[in-house]
Amino acid sequence: MRSAWLKLGFATVFTAALFGSAVAQDAPAAGAATPKWRYGMAVIGDLKLPENFKQLPYVKADAPKAGELRLGEEGTFDNLNPVIDRGTAAAGLTQIYDTLMKRSEDEVFGTYGLLAEAVSYPDDMSSVTFRLRPEAKWPDASR
Repeated sequence: MRSAWLKLGFATVFTAALFGSAVAQDAPAAGAATPKWRYGMAVIGDLKLPENFKQLPYVKADAPKAGELRLGEEGTFDNLNPVIDRGTAAAGLTQIYDTLMKRSEDEVFGTYGLLAEAVSYPDDMSSVTFRLRPEAKWPDASR
């Protein structure tokens, strides 16, 4: 079950990241409404932080940025690819990837752009389009 959810999550993020910027840069179809770009999204209520905030309120910007972190996990793995169904993916593997949006830890339903600089969605939230930050790069440094 966990593998299926991970696979679905990665497929969704990969598809949105792959096609989101292309869709966002296309001109709207004739008669279509111009997308309303937002810096984040809240399913219920409003976002807590203002647009163009510099850091999340619980982040210490001048914290030391050197050192080593070792995490332990009970069990085993035989796969370093969390997307495929075969084998058991290594624990914590999803922590090495950035996501399009980042949930704020002090808000229940607030998410803000991380790789995405903006998000557009209709009021009924039936679809979503992401606009990637210009500095976002693929692992091979393209785009």
